[in-house]
Amino acid sequence: MHMLEFGDDFYKQESELEKIIRDYWIHLNPQECTIADNGSVDVSGSVKFIKASSFITELPLTFNKVSGNFDCSRLSLTSLKGSPIEVGGDFDCSFNNLTSLEFVPKKVNGVFIFDNMVHDISTVKSSFARVMLLQLTDDKSSPLLPEVIKYSDHLSILFKYMNYYNAWNTDGSLHPENWNILIEDILNGLE
Repeated sequence: MHMLEFGDDFYKQESELEKIIRDYWIHLNPQECTIADNGSVDVSGSVKFIKASSFITELPLTFNKVSGNFDCSRLSLTSLKGSPIEVGGDFDCSFNNLTSLEFVPKKVNGVFIFDNMVHDISTVKSSFARVMLLQLTDDKSSPLLPEVIKYSDHLSILFKYMNYYNAWNTDGSLHPENWNILIEDILNGLE
């Protein structure tokens, strides 16, 4: 019997990045990636996690800049640690198990989407062009404060100015007087 012999190049040596992309079912072209000295990944394009990847509770890579969209929705994320610092398009982290928006991108040019499981928005240090609050169920109860829900149509402006107005106490609770001043200014035309 004659055994076929293959050269060393027959079996492609898979890079660690390509292995993570394959194992976590990430729609991402490895040729569009640049890995920085600190291990973070820049992507010239979009990043999308497959919706069937509900086994993912944390991002498997640390992203820095993504020029396109970043979609990590419908996973089982409990934290946004590893999210890009900058996203050129939309950032979608909806329908996860998030309770906080800590680690959201600092700069997003498009829509920032999250669901009503988030109860702490005091950690947001970013501003977004548009924000959409998605409802998980028909149940109108939400862990978000009623004051936030009431003005959810103004979330992009709230995120933009809430830290300037000191709308949150150091323990993450709402500072009612400062919050009311912020809301009054928004209703009077603050953009």
